[in-house]
Amino acid sequence: MCRIAKTAVHLLPVLLPVVIIIVYYRALSFPFTNWDDIQFILDNPCLRSASRENLRRIFTPGGIDGEMLYIPLTYFTYLVEASLSRLDPMVVHIDNVILHVINSWLVLQLLRRVSADYFWSLLGAAVFAVHPLMVEPVAWAMGRKDLLSTLFALVAVLGYDHFAATGREKYYWLSIVAFCAGLLAKPSLVTLPFAIAVLIGRRPGGGFRPSIARLAIFSLPAVAALAVDTMMPSGSSGPSLPDTGPAFVACSFAHVVTGWFLRLTLLQTPSPFYCWPDAGAGIGVLLPAVLIVVIGVAVMIGLRRTGQDLAVRGILFFLAAAVPGVAILVNPREFMTADRYVYLPMIGLLIAFAAIAQRLPQGRIRAAYGAAAALWLACAGFSAYRQVNVWSSSLTLWLRAVEHCPNVALVRNNLGMAYRAAGQMDAAERELQAGLAIEPANRSIKANLGRLYLDQGRANEAIMVLSAVAANDVGNTTLLMNLADAYAQIDRHEPATKLYQNVLLRTPNHVSARIGLGAVYQKLGRYEDATTEYTAVLQLSPTLADVHFNLGTVYELRQLPDLAEAAYRQAIALNPNLADAYFNLGNLYSGRQRLSEAVEAYAATLRLRPGDAAASINLGNVYYRAGRLTEASALYQRVLDSGAESVVGVLYNLGLIRIQQAEYDAAQAYFERAVADDPLFGPACYELAKLHNRSGNLELAKEYLERAAAAGVPIDAALRKQLGIE
Repeated sequence: MCRIAKTAVHLLPVLLPVVIIIVYYRALSFPFTNWDDIQFILDNPCLRSASRENLRRIFTPGGIDGEMLYIPLTYFTYLVEASLSRLDPMVVHIDNVILHVINSWLVLQLLRRVSADYFWSLLGAAVFAVHPLMVEPVAWAMGRKDLLSTLFALVAVLGYDHFAATGREKYYWLSIVAFCAGLLAKPSLVTLPFAIAVLIGRRPGGGFRPSIARLAIFSLPAVAALAVDTMMPSGSSGPSLPDTGPAFVACSFAHVVTGWFLRLTLLQTPSPFYCWPDAGAGIGVLLPAVLIVVIGVAVMIGLRRTGQDLAVRGILFFLAAAVPGVAILVNPREFMTADRYVYLPMIGLLIAFAAIAQRLPQGRIRAAYGAAAALWLACAGFSAYRQVNVWSSSLTLWLRAVEHCPNVALVRNNLGMAYRAAGQMDAAERELQAGLAIEPANRSIKANLGRLYLDQGRANEAIMVLSAVAANDVGNTTLLMNLADAYAQIDRHEPATKLYQNVLLRTPNHVSARIGLGAVYQKLGRYEDATTEYTAVLQLSPTLADVHFNLGTVYELRQLPDLAEAAYRQAIALNPNLADAYFNLGNLYSGRQRLSEAVEAYAATLRLRPGDAAASINLGNVYYRAGRLTEASALYQRVLDSGAESVVGVLYNLGLIRIQQAEYDAAQAYFERAVADDPLFGPACYELAKLHNRSGNLELAKEYLERAAAAGVPIDAALRKQLGIE
């Protein structure tokens, strides 16, 4: 029986990936969010192709616009995914989950090396796998940097531990290489050499002890990473921060300590955004943090006195690994802290947990400790399962954030933009206005409000808002783009052209600016210039179906049908649901007498846009010209039944079909309806003249013939003579 139980225990690691998948499977279907994902992954020009230039920019400090961290290895993984899957968010999320599975397994290996008890090691790895604080780096696409850096950090720790245990050089160099890779994934690993030093130390019973020189060599990559960090652009502290003095830092530190403790112990629900303390925060904020620190120090002293050296080392590992996450307090950003900052430090607490557990006496105390830990783990897993859904969309993300930080302008701004992306324009405007009420001078929110007005077709209001912001931010290309789009929307082509050109002077490869400029040139009839801009866009981003479509329309206007056809076909190959491309292809084929291909193109349009009146009419016209009168009649009738406007041509063609079917009364009815809709529609008047002449109603025939002649319709000489019209 014991053998069976022992075998079952050793099979439990297989359940780690299963449990992780149960917690995180929903994240696989999540889209990119507007919390960095769209800016740095989806819209990142460096990820559009694996070109030498893009690789150079990824590995050059500051080469990625707006990125304040040097994380080239992380971006390289996104580039690989982009090359294989065109940045499908599912692929990114799958890889994040895989990285978390690997990290959980490596944590288990580390715990097994520092703890003699297999069960407690496994329980600690399970905590790492499903704790709600682990959700952010896994479910957030841009959390990849923490997952990847932690993977290399764990390899470095395990390698150094092997080196310390055996003295074998290859493990030392493996550890250094892994550490360098981890720094390229995220430079917050700079304190890892110290964390390794306090964790490994001298092993019980003697053994090999690395020299100070070895640790110093190990620290050289960290020094290099800090040097590179000085080359990176610095971020703005944001206007929402009330102060950055010592008192503010102390209150912020207290917030971080208290918040991390509450979330680690599941006493507080995690949030994607943690705001800074109020300017008036005082001793009420400091006391809980001081109490937590005092208790922590007392626990460490107690552990040290009772011989729990490994547990103390684990706590010191936590503190060392957490230093970069706390350093944000002296260089404030928009948020105070983040769950992802605990991803690596958590390992130190788990080491302490396993060390304490294995020293418990056998019997009821050990069993009760294990049962309590298992129950707590179940609660953590359930909390993580619920927390994953917070990252399901930008909207759910910022709705949770606004619960925790309702008075932060950035949160209101991002929630407003999430509503905008969801098509809820009124809610978007409400949130952006709320953000401006908090920070009336916030240029980003004003710019987004102007963009929202533009999306709603309120171009004049957009221009008023955007122009005021642009006066104080002339170098903001996004702002200039929005203002250019606003002018273009109301056909003020001259200022739109100048603004697009201004953007291109600053950023020659700005795809949206070239698309906008091409559209303006197209409206102005400068078709060759439009062709130049669209072609330049496709050289930068060859997979933009809409731009291939635009290029096709320009080629048509330049009377280059073969090039137009090729452009439309390429647009359809990239986006099989692009109905306009099928429609224009149908028109192209119809004009070139390729009727069977025109039928296929219009039929595809109607599959994508059922009930499209223009496509139905054009398809009916093709059927009519091909002699397929029944099918043409059915389509025309469907258009009439739909209540479509401007159907004079449909009525006329139905009348012609009825004549060919010898249904003269029905034909007359259709022609009369056409003339009723448009009294100057000469072709219908002419057909009515012929019908009335045929039935002997010469007065009406003469009247309609005169109207047809007045409309410029060529009149048969014999009929003119018969009715006595000069």
